[in-house]
Amino acid sequence: MRNRFLVLLLLALSGCGASSCPLCGEWKSDESATVASLRSCGWMTPQRESTFASGFFGRLVTEYEPGRARSYFLEDGPEGASWESYEVVRREDDLIELSVQDPGGATTVRRLELSGECYQTPMGGDGCFETFCRR
Repeated sequence: MRNRFLVLLLLALSGCGASSCPLCGEWKSDESATVASLRSCGWMTPQRESTFASGFFGRLVTEYEPGRARSYFLEDGPEGASWESYEVVRREDDLIELSVQDPGGATTVRRLELSGECYQTPMGGDGCFETFCRR
């Protein structure tokens, strides 16, 4: 009986941790969704197409832990990536805004819109997004 109680308690606590850190884990850039967004918003000009449409996106990984995050390219690995401090400053439904402090002390606000196992973050202009999905 005691073992069942401990198992149930651990399951309940593990669920609490996931909701308090909705971004925790690894997220990888989704090349096809990002390129589609950049085409539809008008950012992907013919000149940019050759550089950005094949192999540029889809390589970046962002890893979140409670209060810190780091980004790195797959081919480089995480070993040399610097951690940045972050704080959730706004959370509404599928919207998360982070205040991020880089190792040099500069602070920026990042807006993430969750959609299932992915999120979109603005880039390149109005209506343009890079999409990241859980690994």
